[in-house]
Amino acid sequence: MDRKRYLHKSHILPFIVMASLGPKVLTLPRDVSCYAGNDSWLSVILGGTAVLILTWMIYWIMMNYPELNLSQIFEASFGRFFGKLTMVLFGLFNVFALGMSLRIFADNISLYLLDKTPDTVIKGLLVLLCIYALLKGIGTITTTLNILFPATLIFLFILLLLPWNKAESGNLLPVLHEGILPVVKGSHHVINALSTFFFIGYITPYIRDLKGGGLWGAAAIGLLIFIYLWIVLMCILVFGAAETTRLLYPTITLSKSIQLRAQLFERAESLMMTVWIVNTFAVTLIASFVAVENMKALFGTEKKRMMIYVQMTAVYLLAHIPRNIAVQQRIFRYVDIATLGVVMLIPAIAGITLLKKRKKSKSSPE
Repeated sequence: MDRKRYLHKSHILPFIVMASLGPKVLTLPRDVSCYAGNDSWLSVILGGTAVLILTWMIYWIMMNYPELNLSQIFEASFGRFFGKLTMVLFGLFNVFALGMSLRIFADNISLYLLDKTPDTVIKGLLVLLCIYALLKGIGTITTTLNILFPATLIFLFILLLLPWNKAESGNLLPVLHEGILPVVKGSHHVINALSTFFFIGYITPYIRDLKGGGLWGAAAIGLLIFIYLWIVLMCILVFGAAETTRLLYPTITLSKSIQLRAQLFERAESLMMTVWIVNTFAVTLIASFVAVENMKALFGTEKKRMMIYVQMTAVYLLAHIPRNIAVQQRIFRYVDIATLGVVMLIPAIAGITLLKKRKKSKSSPE
């Protein structure tokens, strides 16, 4: 495919960080605490370390195929039939996950911020903004992310620092009181939260020079580990592990616990929801871009306009079901399982790519 390679490798940082600040920002403390309790922060470190290794691995793959995106490498590694099948399954999974994420976004915005605005309008506006950016291309997308990235981090860190006066260090003790196994079990939620690291495989074909870009990928994962570690720590320090497991959205509850006289923070959850709007737009935009790149590889074409319209219409329709919170949580458990499956594909691709490269180097005349 003919692509304009005009991005710098530093674009990897906002691309991956913003892509990973999705629904897990609201639910990760609860999900991990159900397994690891007050040792949840260790699960974040363990799961983050695993993702860091996988990030280096996937960047090594992209260095070997600088002209291809990850979906095209699926086909190169597994053959035409299984490669196309993988693209179809990944495309369906991505669109479905986007629809469910948009559903949760609309419910929370309607509940905490825009209670008078119909959720159909909220979802529709977000989808239309994503369509506009997707039609403009990767240049507009990365420019938008570069603008949103610092503002999002600043407000997020402010919100996470303010409840510090309510933290109780005793909530972290005793460390490893049930051994290492619960920590390992909890780490799979962290891997799910950081699973968008493989989106690197869809931006690298647009980067001029990939040499040294692995450091930017590692920096992105390192920053995400710090963010999620801080979120989990604050929830446990303020609420305790047992209470955190009972909260539907611990991060929002954490922002509601802020009590300052300043009028700006009278309803800190509103500020959290404002940050959440920016995060969700960025996540939806990046994941939609990846889905379009996957479809372009599937059909072997650069014409994307119709793909964008069909895809975003499907996302919008999926976002209207289901409305039941319990059903949503059940569906997201299935999505988590599927995400782990996608993540496990990457070592397989790495191994096949390495074997093919070695076989090719041995067969080539010296």
